[in-house]
Amino acid sequence: MKQSLRTLLEHIIDYAGLYPPARLELSEAVENYLRYRESDEAWMLGRFICPATRLGELAPYAERFAEEPLRVSATFAPSEDRDAFLEALSMQARRLGLIQREHPWIAVEMTEVRLPDDLTVEQFEDFLSHVEQCFRDAGVGMPLEVYEIPHDEAALELVRQLGRGRLRTIRDRQRVLIKLRCGGPKAEAIPPAAFVAKVIHTCRESGVPLKFTAGLHHPFRHVDPVLQCPMNGFLNLLVAGVLAYALRLDEPDVLAIVEETDPWQFAFEDEYLAWNDAEATLGEIRFARRHHLMGFGSCSFTEPIEDLRQLGLMPSSK
Repeated sequence: MKQSLRTLLEHIIDYAGLYPPARLELSEAVENYLRYRESDEAWMLGRFICPATRLGELAPYAERFAEEPLRVSATFAPSEDRDAFLEALSMQARRLGLIQREHPWIAVEMTEVRLPDDLTVEQFEDFLSHVEQCFRDAGVGMPLEVYEIPHDEAALELVRQLGRGRLRTIRDRQRVLIKLRCGGPKAEAIPPAAFVAKVIHTCRESGVPLKFTAGLHHPFRHVDPVLQCPMNGFLNLLVAGVLAYALRLDEPDVLAIVEETDPWQFAFEDEYLAWNDAEATLGEIRFARRHHLMGFGSCSFTEPIEDLRQLGLMPSSK
């Protein structure tokens, strides 16, 4: 396997087996995660995504994670109303603090939630301060905060606001991430390629880290046979992100990579990756992954790997 691709995909998949369309039982999802940690592809595995309200159900697995903690991204229930969101978060943060004290082998590295529908740009700074205070009051070690944005232009202004200096003065550097949902059960849940490119470009311009979720089981852009619409490929998005950061690409160039359907336009070598004539070195890939591209959530860990093998990008398992 070429080193550039391995560097790009290191710990890239946060496993979301509890969520649709897989929607596994907790026991099956945990057993899968443990098996993946022992597999040849363990280097691609990231966190275990779990609702914050269900973290206590992990208690029976303490011995299984005694030597190596369970890295968790905890999801919180969304709310349309900002005040209701903060009230619920305060309660959930206290529960999270209790879990961390009783089960130190559960390492909550991220929290993920959709931004309240009524949140305005003018309220954003105050909102983030309230979230931070909720965690501090609960005695929770500050995790990475991941906020899912809606598929509209107003959300991009929140991203720009997050990147402005006056917000960064009250935040630890790059602890707040933006999450873009790239799939769903219906065609209308899939954002247009132009919006995906705009999010990647805006996050790069604003210096805001980005995570993807949903609909990314396959490496390259394709037409879904059931939904009969274009679906995003995880390599399209990751390569677009890396090259956007390495070369400061304009939005049309980012869009061209997001929309690319020909796998042969991408090259992965030991020293660099490329799309057409645009290249990024190993150092640039590492920098982009460490600071800007935080991976993607997927209810399947095996499907992306199987596709990579079929394309000859990844060796078969032993």
